[in-house]
Amino acid sequence: MNIQWIPGLLIVLLGLIITFFGYRLLKFTLIISGFGLGAYLGWFLGTKTGAAGWLVAVAGIVLGIGGALLTVWLFRLSVFLLGAIAGALLTAIFSWGSGWQHLLVIIAGALIGGVLAVLIQRPVLSFLTAFVGSWWVVAGFFSLFGRTRLRLADGAEMPLIAILWLGLGVLGFLVQLLRTGRHREKRGKGD
Repeated sequence: MNIQWIPGLLIVLLGLIITFFGYRLLKFTLIISGFGLGAYLGWFLGTKTGAAGWLVAVAGIVLGIGGALLTVWLFRLSVFLLGAIAGALLTAIFSWGSGWQHLLVIIAGALIGGVLAVLIQRPVLSFLTAFVGSWWVVAGFFSLFGRTRLRLADGAEMPLIAILWLGLGVLGFLVQLLRTGRHREKRGKGD
């Protein structure tokens, strides 16, 4: 039985939830993002050290759980980290090159995203969750067809990747803003 499509489908489903309900489900979003960042770090470290496949999976799961717990315990830091993840993602996708300059651009994007997320939480977090979630949807969708690494600078699919990601991100951001505004209106009428 071939089950290689399951991770891609799960990424698409989680991405859709985060895209359209990210701010409303902020703690869930932070827990999932913390798990994702920790799992990626575990996978990255495991593969760079040449560890066995099962050890890479265990490292990913353990560091993923650690990242999820960290986001629960340190909410403000989590808000910063979510902004930093989105800032790093945006700069990594749109930047070309390699080496230290590329890394410094990604770090700068992460710091800017993190600071903005802390300063103006509601609109920034709605925006960031919409675009992080929509990237997960696009990445999960393409992984179903064998593309496991996406960058907007890559190949012939670049326009399609960009259109899907940006279109879904804008739609998710608008849906979140409308829901948040309606929720505030209903709450204000009862006061």
